[in-house]
Amino acid sequence: MKIIVRVLAVLVLLIVIGVVGAFVYIDSIARAGVEKGATGALGVKTTLNSADVGVFGGTFAMSGLRVENPPGFTDHPFLTLDDGSVAVSLGSLRSETIELPHLRLTGIGMTIDRKEGKSNYGAILEHVKGDRKPDAQPSSKEGKNFVIREVSIEDVNVRASFAPLGGTPTVVNIPIKEIKLTDVGADKPLSMSEVAGVIVQAVMGAVVEEGGALLPGDLAKDLGGALSQLGSLSEMGVEMTADLGAQAQQLLENVGDIGNEAGKAVEEVGKTLEGLIPGSKKKKEEGGG
Repeated sequence: MKIIVRVLAVLVLLIVIGVVGAFVYIDSIARAGVEKGATGALGVKTTLNSADVGVFGGTFAMSGLRVENPPGFTDHPFLTLDDGSVAVSLGSLRSETIELPHLRLTGIGMTIDRKEGKSNYGAILEHVKGDRKPDAQPSSKEGKNFVIREVSIEDVNVRASFAPLGGTPTVVNIPIKEIKLTDVGADKPLSMSEVAGVIVQAVMGAVVEEGGALLPGDLAKDLGGALSQLGSLSEMGVEMTADLGAQAQQLLENVGDIGNEAGKAVEEVGKTLEGLIPGSKKKKEEGGG
């Protein structure tokens, strides 16, 4: 009887040690999971400063996410995230598919860079595309799957740099107040790496669809073409809306004003040439240029 009691005592002790150990290391485990998922999705090194799992409250928060640029590009990170938070029921954590009512991401910085015919977003999106293939490596899709009813991406700033061959880079900053995604993974639950890919695609898509007029023409065209290779988010059952906010709207209005002024300037130059070049007005009226 004493032996049985001792065995049971040892078992209880081991269980207690295991539970305590899980509590102690659960934040580290969660942080490693985020880093692995994002690295697998985007194909570049990803680090996370901290993760905080509220076991009893069913909450998760993270801060200081940094996604590096592909080799050959600037030392600026491709993407940074200040804070992220989510609430989830404990019962959902036990199932293979975790359903999240709301994921909030705040303070995103993204660097879009194209130079010498190559782009950092091309390498990133190519990896996202490969991750979505049915025959993608299992290591990038292992773990839990997710359904997220709403994703709020707030306070976004995209830094876009375009350098023509042999030319000086043009750099523009595009602020985005908020991007909202609904029913992420509703049609088909997504792995953590696939969720990361959807978020990156959403931010780039908002830049092209809502703020494309701020980008150099060649960059806007190339980025749009790279995104089209992934298919639209709506094909995955994901709905997206974007609010550029007052600051970005003012930038777009300024671009429009500059375009109008340029048009007026060209018209004035034409009138001047008509007076300086004999017969120019007559040729124009006759359709001769």
